[in-house]
Amino acid sequence: MIDSQEEATNDSSIDQTDVFSVIEEMPIFGNGGQEDIIRYFQQNTDYPATAIRDSIQGRVIVSFTIDEKGKVCNPSIMRGVRSDIDDECLRVVGNMPRWVPGNMSGKPIRVRYSVPLIFNLEGNPSQKGILIKPRSSNEQELNCKIYPNPAHDYINIRIEDQNIQVRFQIVNSSGHIVNNGLINESTEQIDISQLTNGIYFLNIATVDNLRSSLIKFIKN
Repeated sequence: MIDSQEEATNDSSIDQTDVFSVIEEMPIFGNGGQEDIIRYFQQNTDYPATAIRDSIQGRVIVSFTIDEKGKVCNPSIMRGVRSDIDDECLRVVGNMPRWVPGNMSGKPIRVRYSVPLIFNLEGNPSQKGILIKPRSSNEQELNCKIYPNPAHDYINIRIEDQNIQVRFQIVNSSGHIVNNGLINESTEQIDISQLTNGIYFLNIATVDNLRSSLIKFIKN
């Protein structure tokens, strides 16, 4: 699942600013098994509602560095599909917890990883990678509303369900994520004054990804 990008040097004097991908001790995520990496991406990656609507599928290769302290940094898309899917991959990588850092000659070292993610609507990909598919139809829709709609400077998001934490994404008609964040209150006001006029989609999901809702609104 994980591809190497660069060869390590045999030089005994290691520059901590270098990035390696083949070293003596590779970084460890979770309990160290490949299944932990697969589980993280499958449990935390949402198939964007806009991509589902447009029947968009494909293979994304996302690359990132594990630094000397095990922190994930510098995520990038080596191969993309569409901006909404690519942005979701970058979001999930950016939220990864710390790894046990890699080691070379007894010193922690920066290591570059790349992970292929297969976005497939039928859940039956023909390419190798971590499968990302839409959530089950048995999952409940999140009960929420936005107002005003059409809107000008702001929208209010009201969550009808109590005591839940949700995250939101505002996606434009081209599939680009233009705003995102967490909602901790039953009603949250979001500033949209900097957005250009047009049609947008508000994607709201609980942090456990078990409930979600997609709402269309107009900025004018």
